[in-house]
Amino acid sequence: MEKWANLYPNVRFLTVCVDSLGVAKSFASMFGFNKVVNCHIPSRRYFPVGYGQLGCSGFVVVDERGCFVSRKTMAYLQYGEAAFTYVENLLERVFDVRPMYRSSTADAVP
Repeated sequence: MEKWANLYPNVRFLTVCVDSLGVAKSFASMFGFNKVVNCHIPSRRYFPVGYGQLGCSGFVVVDERGCFVSRKTMAYLQYGEAAFTYVENLLERVFDVRPMYRSSTADAVP
């Protein structure tokens, strides 16, 4: 996601950890988050309804008004690189943004 955050500077990328604060911090450190907003949900009481584990299983995409563009994109685990290409095409089509430069999404996980 950090790579996407650099490719699409006008789009905000957010990760939400539903495990522990320690896992969220480890994840941010492991993947070098700088432009990605990394969050933590402290307990089940705050969990969003209708969403589960995503990441490599898909992404939630929300527009600037808070409306869902996609509750779950194609899963990387099922479609491989085509899933990431789908997300890039969705961002470009819905938000009318173009990447700062073209690059392979192969190392864009997560």
